[in-house]
Amino acid sequence: MDKDAAALSKSAVRAYERIMALRHTLDEQGKHNSPLFILAGENHQYLPEHIHHMILIDALSRANDNFAVSLEIKHNAAPNLHKIENNADYLSIGKAVWNLNYAIDELETPYCNYTNRLLLRQCKSGLEQGRLSCVFSDVAAKQSGYLRIADLNDPSTHASFIAVKAAHEKCSTTSPTGTKIRDHHMFTKMKEHAEHIGARIVYHCTGADHLEGLSRHFNAANLPYLNLISEQCLTYDFAEDMHAQMLVLEGLPDITAHYIPSDPQTPPDMFADIITEDEERAYVHSKLECLGLGHLK
Repeated sequence: MDKDAAALSKSAVRAYERIMALRHTLDEQGKHNSPLFILAGENHQYLPEHIHHMILIDALSRANDNFAVSLEIKHNAAPNLHKIENNADYLSIGKAVWNLNYAIDELETPYCNYTNRLLLRQCKSGLEQGRLSCVFSDVAAKQSGYLRIADLNDPSTHASFIAVKAAHEKCSTTSPTGTKIRDHHMFTKMKEHAEHIGARIVYHCTGADHLEGLSRHFNAANLPYLNLISEQCLTYDFAEDMHAQMLVLEGLPDITAHYIPSDPQTPPDMFADIITEDEERAYVHSKLECLGLGHLK
């Protein structure tokens, strides 16, 4: 096994064991129906963190009944979702299938785009095999000039806007107020989804800058959670009371991927380690093969 794959394996085993120990403790306390929320923070451009998600999702979905994955993607990503809202399994199956199919085909990010699509396909496969459920939990958003703003025409996004007492209706989704709205929305969607399907573990993939806000919501609701965060993300200024609920992922490779797949003429980020989809594919495939996870390619 090469050095990077070995580091990923070591970190994932440690995280898996911590998660399963917490789940066991809840069961010993008679809290069999209490979901455990894993808040897996990432720096979007750090490629090993995305592979780390895939390793843990694969392991946790095989070891647990009622395992759920939550993704920081707008909850109404796919168009025409209203056509399936009368489906009895709308929250857990119908919406997830439509959103996943749309995201796999249409969504693009300049950060680790190829691996993000692999993770989406992994979630779709797990959903089809009955090993997991999936929910897109971020706010609805729309473009307003050069800003991406919360779409207050969407009922659940508007509810989070009201809940955090936001004042400005046209706030960027990356502004401090926009982040608060998104934190509340993601917390609410995760909680609703867990209640709907009876999830025992919910694994949430999100930017590390959301961990503090999400933690405050879980603390206030007295719900069990664990933050996962890499050493690379410890530059964020986290509140002291978060550290008791945090596992630092040590020793992950420091590899970044940044490029725009649909516009190869745009100059890449020359400070990134990987600047083409071919380079990213080769790196990720080699790690998955070394880890015995070639089926995820």
